[in-house]
Amino acid sequence: MRERADEVVRYVRNWRKARSEYEMVIENNKECHPTTRKEREDVRAYAKDVLGSLRYTPWLYVFTAYRGEFKEGWIPPDFYRETLPLINTGYRQVANAKTLSSRVLSTSAIPDEVYLLGGRWFDKTLQELGRADVEDKLLNSGGKYFVKMEESSGGKNVFLFDPMKMTVAGLEGVGNFVVQRGVDQHQFFDQFSPGSLGTIRILTGIPRASKPRCLEVHLRVGREGHQIYTAAGGIMIPVDKDTGVLGEYASDRYWKFCTRHPDTGASFFGKKIPNLENAVSLCEELHNKVSQFAIIGWDVAIDRDGETKVLEWNARDPGIKFCEPALGPCFREMDLPGILKSARGGVGSQRKAS
Repeated sequence: MRERADEVVRYVRNWRKARSEYEMVIENNKECHPTTRKEREDVRAYAKDVLGSLRYTPWLYVFTAYRGEFKEGWIPPDFYRETLPLINTGYRQVANAKTLSSRVLSTSAIPDEVYLLGGRWFDKTLQELGRADVEDKLLNSGGKYFVKMEESSGGKNVFLFDPMKMTVAGLEGVGNFVVQRGVDQHQFFDQFSPGSLGTIRILTGIPRASKPRCLEVHLRVGREGHQIYTAAGGIMIPVDKDTGVLGEYASDRYWKFCTRHPDTGASFFGKKIPNLENAVSLCEELHNKVSQFAIIGWDVAIDRDGETKVLEWNARDPGIKFCEPALGPCFREMDLPGILKSARGGVGSQRKAS
């Protein structure tokens, strides 16, 4: 009885959240219209027959309003969150341990410099360092350094190490973290994000009995006055994963469309990210090393020399709220409805998405 009550509470909260987002889409974009009767009928039929329940309709209405049409095959965020623990299992918490990333993935593409673990300093090979060694590295070697707390994500609990305002000794009481060297981004990204690092989200997946492949790509750029991209204040631009070409319409956290960066005025449409194919290949290779996870979100940057730097990876809850309506359906090959149906003992979808 208690489980049923909790489920109802979660549904009501999800419905209210989706309704609020739906209203934002309509209010913030003159190009968007309320869903039509035909679209609502299509959404309901798909939610019932493919996803297994009408309770998945709210976010599909949001997606339809944003895209201007309903796309069969979409995976709404609430359905995704139910399915992800089944395919990424208990291992998914490992990806949030920022201090383990370099060791787990065994790659030099991660710009880690030092770690603080249990009050002790270590270099990227986990050789213990003294405080003086860390001070010499952070204060005298030049460049910017960013502190990422364990469990940080979306720009939260990430901050620039500013020697004018903080000391190495002062950092020792804040918990476990990694210090990463700042990436000098490729000049292509300066037109969109001159004050903060432009990052690329690459989502990779492993369909059953297959190798990792790219599911979607989008570019994330910051706003004026911010040194770190945050989900709350950034701009997200869809990218053709096969060509690296930017889409015409970007949007912010509030679903507001823009065709140019609101601060720099640079247009998005038709511009091509340099060396994206190398970044995608690297993420697919790294995913193959950790095949325990079916879906991983990679945040990468392209440096001045065109090399890919992996800033972090997310297997616990790599978000799809932007990429799925903007670029999707992204998960056809993954057959998420079939996975959830099997977990429910065969109760669920009656047909596959076309």
